[in-house]
Amino acid sequence: MGHQTAAALNNILPILIDSRRGYEMALNLVEDDYVHKAKFAKKLAERQAMILEYQAHVRLQGEEPKDEGGPLGSLHRMLTGMSANFGSEEETALKAIDDGEAFLVQSCETELEKDDVDDIGRGLLKQALSSAKSGEAYADAKA
Repeated sequence: MGHQTAAALNNILPILIDSRRGYEMALNLVEDDYVHKAKFAKKLAERQAMILEYQAHVRLQGEEPKDEGGPLGSLHRMLTGMSANFGSEEETALKAIDDGEAFLVQSCETELEKDDVDDIGRGLLKQALSSAKSGEAYADAKA
């Protein structure tokens, strides 16, 4: 079960890393909007803590945790940066967060469908799922 749990968490780690970077980008886009800025900073810290928890549990499983984002995340941030030139910073940031959170929700749900993830790994996946759903709800409500 250890290898399967590590694999499931390692599948989510690049998305969490990309999400953290996405919140960093969103913070820069909404420099003067203190309401969004506070929310984005909170989510950024939350994602960083999750990344560290995921990596620690992967190591406990005897595996090496991923420590880089994925190519889709890089592409998404690049496109978000470009679209900021054509719309409001707030709209761009919220749209990017909504898209990223939806992808994280879908990915966590996929991993949670697997039967061979241990209880701690399952708890970590549920934590990321809950966080992503709240981020997505925030972005939807504010957009």
